[in-house]
Amino acid sequence: MKQQERIDKILKAVKSRVQDEVGSLLGTVFLLDAESYERTSKADGFDQLQGKQICAEMDITGDISGKGCLLLGVKDAIRLGGTLIMLPESELDEVIGREDYSEEIEDSFGEIANIIAGSFTKDFEEMYPKSCRFVRKKQQKIVPAKVEIESDDPVEDKQLYRVRWSMELDGASMGDMVLLLPAATFELEEAVATEGAESADAEKSEPQSEQADGASEAGEVVSENNSPPKVDFLKQKKRVDRLLDECQGRLQSEIGGLLGVTVVLSDIRNYFSKKEEFFEECVGGKKVIADFEVVGDVEDKSFFCIGVKDAVYLGGTLIMLPPSELEATVNEEDFGEDAQDAYGEIANIVSGVYTAVFEEQYIKKFRFIKKGLSKVVPAKVDTDSDEPFPDALYYVSSLSLDVDGKGLGKVQMLFPAAMLDLHPPELEAEASVSPDATSEAAVSSAKEKETIGTEEVADGQDAKIDTNAEEGASRKNAKLDIAKQKARVDKVLVQCQKKMQDEVSSLLGTDVVMENIDNKLINKEDFFFEEVSGKQVLATMDVVGDI
Repeated sequence: MKQQERIDKILKAVKSRVQDEVGSLLGTVFLLDAESYERTSKADGFDQLQGKQICAEMDITGDISGKGCLLLGVKDAIRLGGTLIMLPESELDEVIGREDYSEEIEDSFGEIANIIAGSFTKDFEEMYPKSCRFVRKKQQKIVPAKVEIESDDPVEDKQLYRVRWSMELDGASMGDMVLLLPAATFELEEAVATEGAESADAEKSEPQSEQADGASEAGEVVSENNSPPKVDFLKQKKRVDRLLDECQGRLQSEIGGLLGVTVVLSDIRNYFSKKEEFFEECVGGKKVIADFEVVGDVEDKSFFCIGVKDAVYLGGTLIMLPPSELEATVNEEDFGEDAQDAYGEIANIVSGVYTAVFEEQYIKKFRFIKKGLSKVVPAKVDTDSDEPFPDALYYVSSLSLDVDGKGLGKVQMLFPAAMLDLHPPELEAEASVSPDATSEAAVSSAKEKETIGTEEVADGQDAKIDTNAEEGASRKNAKLDIAKQKARVDKVLVQCQKKMQDEVSSLLGTDVVMENIDNKLINKEDFFFEEVSGKQVLATMDVVGDI
């Protein structure tokens, strides 16, 4: 039997024993479900964890020795420990919400960790050829992103074998129970060691001429090594996405607590967007944008975007407007002083959540400070200006908002991508090509102008033709992108449809539904012969303003 298969078989037996013994200790049903067993590095092992963790170190002693650790999310550890000491449900929920890992909870979870260590010991003694014991040592609260990979705390920086089981307590789903075991201790590092030896042998057998070439390039190598290390894009994106998942949960809890109603944020979607793309494709209708100043290890700005009606609704809910008055205020999009002050408190909560999560769990220290609010009409935003925010690449976290069962729109948090060390490879590749392409175009343009100038001296007529052609090209470039403009107008018309529906319903005192919107270009004849039939009432409308 292969070594990994042997170890996995033992771990499955351990899994069954752990759920039985922990369930018996707690006096309730405790299940370990989905499982995975795989090699990992220390960096990847901690990078995969989300949120603060309780880490119980485990020494492996006997014929074999090593150091591993047991990891559970702090809320899961509190739930298990609180269940053991029989905290009332309401008190337990409150302690979990505060993440209050008190001394009493620590002691009770320590008992559970002892049971888990004992389960490992029993099954490995029965099923593994070498004698070994798992001894639970100290426990500590850790932030995965801040674990020093080069240190021996809580485990050494060597190849590890990760054991992961999903937990369920009394029918309620919890997070994962994770164990990191030293791979070498259980002879699971063999394949990697062999590959390393082969690689070393290959390097030793390199021809002397190649070594000489390498020596001649030493200066270049040193120069490259002195440059700052590049951040692995995919790993960094996963790391940031996990933080944003944590923010999602905390936002709905904190905002709901402030408003005194149930708030649900769902359908999280994280994506890259430039300023123009964001306002043309991602949002519609009037928006309120909160300006967050970012201070700490990095100084920058982030922006929180929400629909005006949703901002009015949240603010009105906070100041407890009567339902009829709240509905009227929302329909009128009355984002007056009272609504701004009330929504400003909610924006402060938002900035506080992002600050807490990033300070606790991110490598760099960030603080988000709410500075101001601005009301924006997306269709009128000047892409080239710095209002409401500069034109740059942003990492956008979009969420659907539901308040007390009422579905509202989406909210978006925009982070400058560079601030989060997110540099999409495809965009970097474009940027590296662009300067050369621009330079070539400039040289080509200059040569063309030289040619035109020469021809103008030699033959005025020819020069005139070239000039007309150039003017024609200029006019062509000045034309709007029809497809993009149509998409922009269609978005505005969708907003008009919703607004007409609301306004007419309010006027008539009944529900009016407008649906199946269909936008197309048509001439007068086709409209009257193909689109309509029977007598019609036409309302003539003058369009005034810039047009």
